Amino acid sequence: MMNDESFRDSMFELFVFETRQLLEELEQELLQCEKTNRIEGSIDAVFRIMRTIKGSAAMMQYRNISELAHAVEDLFFLLRENKPQSVDTPKIIDLIFEGIDFIKEQIDRAENKQVVDGDASGLIATIKQYVEELKAGSDPVETQNGVQETDNPGPKAPGYEAVIRFEPDCGFEDVQAFVLINNFKEYATDLRTVPEAFVDDEDGIALIKNQGLKLIFTSTLDINQLQSALKKMPL
Repeated sequence: MMNDESFRDSMFELFVFETRQLLEELEQELLQCEKTNRIEGSIDAVFRIMRTIKGSAAMMQYRNISELAHAVEDLFFLLRENKPQSVDTPKIIDLIFEGIDFIKEQIDRAENKQVVDGDASGLIATIKQYVEELKAGSDPVETQNGVQETDNPGPKAPGYEAVIRFEPDCGFEDVQAFVLINNFKEYATDLRTVPEAFVDDEDGIALIKNQGLKLIFTSTLDINQLQSALKKMPL
């Protein structure tokens, strides 16, 4: 059986592996955007990638990575929901590539046992400023009834909440929560947790002990299938 240190090493390795894979996927999306000078077809993918990185980085307490990913997520949420008519695609691509470079550098530092303390505040401020410019420069397309139209509305997956409670005094609550979340990603999308940060975080661990780990997510599975999947998870 692995000890506490081995568990945490495994969590870190999983975080690095997953994040590097997501960054590679993100780079491919951006390269395709550069070829077409259009970003519409990649909005959902970029939003999903940045939300996943935001959550994983928050769990590992890499707040600079999480905050940057959150800023990019907000930008792509606006692009998805408001569909602004005037979008500077090259500018957005450059901002995201700059973000990728920052995240890669911070992961390299973590792997080399250096402090992950890079400052992304300038880049975050630039992204937020551009979000405000988009908000000021365009409004959502509306029908006469004031309901926003979408080009391809499509069905939305239903949303769910689940609270996971671990055995009292089982120990390693943060480790168990981390493993469960990564296993559950197979069944869920747009997965968020409360608390958001809990790996080696005393407040987060205490909240899990007292109130359980809350999962907030969407899924194409029905509630019976989700309950069955959760019951099979090692807790």
